[in-house]
Order: sequence, then C-alpha cells, then structure tokens
Amino acid sequence: LLTQRLKSLETGDEKMEVAFKRDGEWQRAIYPRSVIFSSRSITTLADLGCTITSENSKNVVKFLGALESENIDIIPKNDATSTFGWQPGRRFIPGHDEGITLDIDPSQRGMAAAYCQNGTMERWIEHMAPHRSREKFRFILAASFAAPLLRIVKQRIFFVYNWGGSKGGKTAALKAALSAWGDPERLMVNFSGTGKIRGAKSGGIQTVHQWRTVALATGEEPLSTETSQTGVSTRVLEIYGGPFDNEQDAALMHQQAAMDCGWAGPAFIEHILQMDEREIVERYEDMQRYIRETSQGKNGSHIAGIAAVALADSLIDEWFFGDNPR
Repeated sequence: LLTQRLKSLETGDEKMEVAFKRDGEWQRAIYPRSVIFSSRSITTLADLGCTITSENSKNVVKFLGALESENIDIIPKNDATSTFGWQPGRRFIPGHDEGITLDIDPSQRGMAAAYCQNGTMERWIEHMAPHRSREKFRFILAASFAAPLLRIVKQRIFFVYNWGGSKGGKTAALKAALSAWGDPERLMVNFSGTGKIRGAKSGGIQTVHQWRTVALATGEEPLSTETSQTGVSTRVLEIYGGPFDNEQDAALMHQQAAMDCGWAGPAFIEHILQMDEREIVERYEDMQRYIRETSQGKNGSHIAGIAAVALADSLIDEWFFGDNPR
C-alpha cells in the first residue's frame, strides 16, 4: 500500500512511504518515486521482506500506479527531512516535529530511536540540580542546551572537550548532558560537522548536509596544542579536570542519566518557541559583552562559545532549576 507522500525539505524531491504485511505485522519503508514506480527498482523491497520478485514486479508497479491515481486526494502528504534540529516553520526534531517525517537511512534508525523519553522531567531535574554547584559539570550540562541557540545567534559549531585523568566522572557528565535529549548510552557516537560528499545516480553529487551544533567530547589528552592550526584551537573550549569530586556521585549519575532522560531538551525548545528570537539575540549580545569585559583580551571565538553556553545556562536556570526565576 501507499501510505504517505513525502516532500523533502532539503531537495524538494518527492518520495513515497509504502507499507506491506510480513509475519503478521505491518512494515513501512520510504523510497523515491523512481524506485516505487519502476519494475526493476521496486524489487529492492524484497530485502525488507516484501514478497516481490522480478516476475511479479510489473504487476505490483501497475497496481501501485493505479492505487495512487485513484486515491491521490486522500493519501496524506507530509514534509520530510533527513536531519535533526531546526526545520522550516519553527519546527524542531526531536519533540516539535508536527507534519514532518524523518527520512533517514535504515542504518541510522537506531540512532534516531535513541531520542526517546524515559522516567520523568521532575526526576531529571532532581538528579541534575545538586551537581550544578560543580562548575565543570554545570558548564558541560549547559553546553548541551546551547546547540539549538546557535542558529538563532548565528554562532558557528564548536567543541566542548573535557580532558584529564580517569575517575573524574568525565563520561558521567557527558551522559548527563546527553540525557536532556534522549538515551545517553545510545547517543554517544563519533561526529563531524559536514556529511560526506557522495555521487548521485542521476549525475552530480548528493546534497551535502551542514549543521550547527555543540560537539561534546572527553579524553585523557588535550585536543589542541600550541602547534594546532588556528581554526582548530579557536573552535575548542577545553575543560581540564573531572567534573565530579568523588567516584560515588559519578557512578550514580551513570544510572540516573539513563533512567530519566529525553524530557529537558524538548521542553527547552518549547520555551524557545514562545520567545521572540530578537530577545534571545539581545541576551546573547549582553552575555558576550559581559564576558569580553572580564576576559582580558582572550580569543574572540572562545568568548562567543562561552557566551552561548552561559546564555543556555541562564535559560535553564530560569525555566527548570528556579535559581533565578524571571
């Protein structure tokens, strides 16, 4: 069956969502129209368990063409995207994605499913609040909320890198930060700022995805040195030393971060959507001005990154933790 028509927000291409029953359950898949309506290409569905062969494919394509023609006015039409984060129409994935279908490679579905919710928002706040008195932990946690602000304040991607010896709770703090958006165990992956350039079947190259985010990482050695290229050193905010004072608190955070997760990020976006973006920019500029005055001539890129994290910290302080309500 044809269950959805999907229009790509990135390229304008249209795809179809198809559904078929296998082992008593409905399976769904998204493919370009050129695959669904071609007798040679549609056999690709066989890899997913659909009982389609080179012998019956022509009849299947003929059936689907007639099905669309007869039902074009009632087959739902949705926007589709292959990226997380901000989408046209002030929508955001995850959490605020009404009318948008996530169209990603099947190999990435496990990652997408990691943006889930467990436990409660109240318990997440209860777990995180006591540790915000630890400055390194507080900065790393706030950095996770800074990512959605970068588009609004026109700030480029940057890294927050926590390094030092073991047993300082670096990974625990990283999990705490990731828990704002989903299951931290499954969200920890390798990262880069730009998708790989690949050839397109029709000629030319496929769309290259670019995004703004804050990359959080940990290690035991510094990421940049005096000999690092300027572009590297200016994009990295390095934090030396463990975010936790003792192993017991860090060990507990490993458990708590996964038990209550996935609530704070979407709630943060909900608050952002209720604000005028000009107010966010003005608050960012105020924060940047304050940090510049106290930084004694430090690197401007570092000041911009710190200002974005500090702004995020002030917002979650205001909305979630109630230390300085407005």
